[in-house]
Amino acid sequence: MRSSARFRGRLVPFTVTLLAIELSVGVVFAEELKEQPKVALRVSSCSQPFETALRRMLEIELGNLLDDARSENDSNLEAIEIACEAESAKISARSVAGDQVAHNDLRFDAFPSDAAPRAVALAALEALRAVDPTLTERLAAQRAGASASTATSAPSGKSSVRPKATPAAAEKLALAEKTAPSPASTERPVTRLTVGGGARHFVSTPATTLLGVRLELSRRFGAPFDAGLDLDGAMNRQQVKLGTVEARLLSTGAWLAARAGRADWSASAGFGGRAGLVQLRGAPALDARGHRVLRPLVGALVLLRADGALGPVALAIVGEGGYALAGAQGLASGAPALRLDGIWVTVSANAGLRLSL
Repeated sequence: MRSSARFRGRLVPFTVTLLAIELSVGVVFAEELKEQPKVALRVSSCSQPFETALRRMLEIELGNLLDDARSENDSNLEAIEIACEAESAKISARSVAGDQVAHNDLRFDAFPSDAAPRAVALAALEALRAVDPTLTERLAAQRAGASASTATSAPSGKSSVRPKATPAAAEKLALAEKTAPSPASTERPVTRLTVGGGARHFVSTPATTLLGVRLELSRRFGAPFDAGLDLDGAMNRQQVKLGTVEARLLSTGAWLAARAGRADWSASAGFGGRAGLVQLRGAPALDARGHRVLRPLVGALVLLRADGALGPVALAIVGEGGYALAGAQGLASGAPALRLDGIWVTVSANAGLRLSL
């Protein structure tokens, strides 16, 4: 009995000493973390669900090192900048002094939509490690400090039961992926303004080909379809025995197309309609009379197109086929010299700007 009492007498000071050591370790880690530079995060041009999931991933990985409360221009801050562009992310990391910058751009179109934020977050961490080689040690110290703090907060009556260690980063990341909202689409809409030249061929006899210019405003949506409006002007002049017959066509088209492909290239197929005015004018060379008339052109169309992108430059090759429900004919000596009716086909090449609007 005396031995047992003597043992308990020694156990109490030992336990108190152990708790004091753990508490001091936690305080030291906390003080070190306070002195360590924080990391500012700037995310731009990303969809809201994508940004929310991305920030959650980085909060899990960086913990208390992430500080969005202060300005990224703070001299005691490292910085991560992420900008979404179509199906890629422009990623850069900056050191505290700003003298070191690392880039780690990533295309995330190959990842499932729910895994894309995680891939971008990991790429951002790699860029940050490039300018801060001590990042891994700082993160380990932070986790150790959190474990020590958890241990000292256990009730004294249950000091013999050790708290479970904090989950590994991979486990927390998997949990965050399950609870984070999944972005519906990582592709950003783009507006295209292009101009080009083309040829419109009416196959009715006599076949008539008009050459002209085309101005188009189109929208590439986040969903896999495109829509657009165009303004087309073209003309043809035909020499006949009595002089010349001239046709000028000004028309506008509207179309909707399903799209397949990537951000920098795609193929589309769709349908729409075209309406415009045809001006026919006869210029006699002999003792004949010429007339000038206006006629409507209205028809349905089908569309095939290929689109490409070189940075802010938009490129497109457009093929169109249609049938004029209302058209016009230019007559000379009672016979058609020009015909703008029936079936038509059009090919045009276009170039312009891609605008993130």
